[in-house]
Amino acid sequence: MPSGRFVASITGLSSTAGFPTWFPDTAIRPFSASVAITGSSATFNIEGTLDFTGSSTFNSSNAVWFSSFGSALVSTNAVAITTPLTAVRLNVTAGSSPATTTMTAVQAG
Repeated sequence: MPSGRFVASITGLSSTAGFPTWFPDTAIRPFSASVAITGSSATFNIEGTLDFTGSSTFNSSNAVWFSSFGSALVSTNAVAITTPLTAVRLNVTAGSSPATTTMTAVQAG
């Protein structure tokens, strides 16, 4: 059965509005996911980590986030992720106005 579709939006910068975070199912093999970002007037990174263990005490501020999946992107973008990750987040880093930015993620399987 395919995994569910994840959708989350923020208005403004992640430093003040938060980091929408998706936790893919790492048991699905092979790992394959698509992450799309839509919005306008914003610069953002698509970041991944291997630090999430499934624990309710996970603190994303203590995780090491890698932006090699998309860095300093603007407007509408999509990436394919084929390396297993335990969490993927949207980091909106700049914008000229309080724009709304939406992250949608779907995992194959």
